[in-house]
Amino acid sequence: MRRLHAAHNAHSLKPRQFQLLDLLHDHDAMGQRELRETVGVDPCALVTLLNPLKVRGFVSRERDRVDRRHVVMLTAASKRHFGSTTRAQAKAKMHCSPVSTTNAKHLSSSA
Repeated sequence: MRRLHAAHNAHSLKPRQFQLLDLLHDHDAMGQRELRETVGVDPCALVTLLNPLKVRGFVSRERDRVDRRHVVMLTAASKRHFGSTTRAQAKAKMHCSPVSTTNAKHLSSSA
């Protein structure tokens, strides 16, 4: 968890902001409504999280020409910039993953 926290701090990101960037990385682009529902925040909170990311050039927000909804996507610069943070998150997730049944038996037998 310290690695993940350090990665967030190195980029001055709140955990929710990094969660948004991670979702956008996985899905290329998402509508604001879809992002809001996935993350579980109200519309005002989402805008509060997205605005600093947009100002810093990490995301862009455009209107879809067909249905006029806002679509949020990562910028090319953010894709390059967050490689190290993404790796740190992957390592933190790996360290926080549940212990397998085999490893749990091994741990309990060695105690």
